[in-house]
Amino acid sequence: MFFFALVLTVLFFFPQLTQAHERRIIGQYQIVVGNHSEPAFVFIPNAADIFITRIAGVDKPINAREGDIVDLELYVQFCGKNNFTCGNNWIKLEDPEQARGTENRYNSYYLPTQPGTYAFRVKGLIADSDPEGAASLEIEEVFVCGEGSLSSDSQFGCVEKPLAVPGPAIPGSVRSGQINPNL
Repeated sequence: MFFFALVLTVLFFFPQLTQAHERRIIGQYQIVVGNHSEPAFVFIPNAADIFITRIAGVDKPINAREGDIVDLELYVQFCGKNNFTCGNNWIKLEDPEQARGTENRYNSYYLPTQPGTYAFRVKGLIADSDPEGAASLEIEEVFVCGEGSLSSDSQFGCVEKPLAVPGPAIPGSVRSGQINPNL
């Protein structure tokens, strides 16, 4: 009983822990976008993380390995420290790849280099291979972290600067400026 109460308390007081992606219904599909690793930190490799589900009729994961079409281009943009309106300085990422062991998760990797607001632009074609399924969908949507989210109940976190732990530099660490070939 204590564990159940603890879980409910965490979900109530810290909903961002359970909603680290922005969800949108677009046509007959649910598109969920965020950072693969949350929280996202500067100079820690990350990925635009996309989940695609058909919601027309019975929910169905859109699975490129099973013949569904996921032909997307992904772009990323740094919008500024606290700027949730982004310009048009998009950088094209590698085409998203379907994550191993998943039915509807796709990733395109990037390296955030500054703390602040990032946006993902998702553009392309999604189609369900089931003839009874949803119609194909041409998509061009922008997802912005934090307060830039268009969703009232979900968002993904902006990129943060990791906390530096004080103390002496450890030989062979990045902070020491030395490279230890034994690591």
